[in-house]
Amino acid sequence: MGQKLGRFWGRVQGKQHVQKICDKIFNQCVEQNGRELLRLNDLHLAILLVYNAVNKHFNGPHKEPPSVEEVRAMIELLLTKENVEGIDREQFYQLILKSISKDLNQLLINKFVLALLVAPAFAEITKIRGKSVPRIGAVVEKIPTPILISAYTIGFVLFQGFSMAIK
Repeated sequence: MGQKLGRFWGRVQGKQHVQKICDKIFNQCVEQNGRELLRLNDLHLAILLVYNAVNKHFNGPHKEPPSVEEVRAMIELLLTKENVEGIDREQFYQLILKSISKDLNQLLINKFVLALLVAPAFAEITKIRGKSVPRIGAVVEKIPTPILISAYTIGFVLFQGFSMAIK
């Protein structure tokens, strides 16, 4: 149950989309050099490609990629920890996630605010329109409005941007 909730929360935050984007970009960059590691020289290009894909797939304001100096600092930090030629898929994902987490949090806040603003109106419209339907009207009258608001809020948060497909 906890794993399902964790995946659910990751989906709401957009981490699953970022994971798919990182995997796609990592595979593209690794195919060019023929190894299973992303070379540190190619790291800035890979980060720019990830941010380009993220900006295409996520609604909201444009997410700025880290500057060249910030990427150099990331590379120097990696080199001081250990003398490496490149990073693997999981290290790349964690590096991207660390730099994009602020933007993902803003995206999540925008989703919640929009859902909380729109859900009460949809709940009231549902109750008003539902009462006029012959067999459903009695059932709609028995459902409390706060339950409808909660259901709409959850639905809006889950399904905002649902049509975004990562190819």
